[in-house]
Amino acid sequence: MGNVVSLLPYATTSLSDRDVEQKVAHYTTASGSWDLLKLAQILPSEMCNKILAPPHPNSSKGMDKIS
Repeated sequence: MGNVVSLLPYATTSLSDRDVEQKVAHYTTASGSWDLLKLAQILPSEMCNKILAPPHPNSSKGMDKIS
């Protein structure tokens, strides 16, 4: 997998081990869009904007973890 970057260094709050192990899909809505409210709770707005730019994850494309 190329260009995989951990978001952990960008977190604006302390994350529990459980938070760190969450799948990226945890931060999407039931319709498959990014859940901006969840993202904004742990990441700065400039990082949220970068995440919103490309297409969101798709479970058919393999592993999807934050770190």
